[in-house]
Amino acid sequence: MSGLAIRAGWQNLDAAAAAALPPATGVFEIERGGAVTHIGYAGARSRFGLRGVLGERVAEEPGARFRAESTTSYLSRWRELLGAHLAAHGALPPGNAEEPPARLRPIGPRGATSR
Repeated sequence: MSGLAIRAGWQNLDAAAAAALPPATGVFEIERGGAVTHIGYAGARSRFGLRGVLGERVAEEPGARFRAESTTSYLSRWRELLGAHLAAHGALPPGNAEEPPARLRPIGPRGATSR
């Protein structure tokens, strides 16, 4: 795995864990059964930032886990995480398959892009 991954540990996606998150912009990954199912972000227009976005997903994702990272460069970081996932697995997570960002390329070792 590259050094691009979110470094925070996995937590159960429940109301208490979501409420403990900062009301700040950032990125997150949701996993179920050991596989990442969605990579998302809480942007400037997100109500209550990571706390609000993941709090809304609690009911939608029973039994899931998440990890999150607060950053003001959430769109760049989101694309970076998607590119790393694409390079490692050959496909985007199922939750991101319908809306891939424009100009996304897999990111290989040491940040090199593959064409």
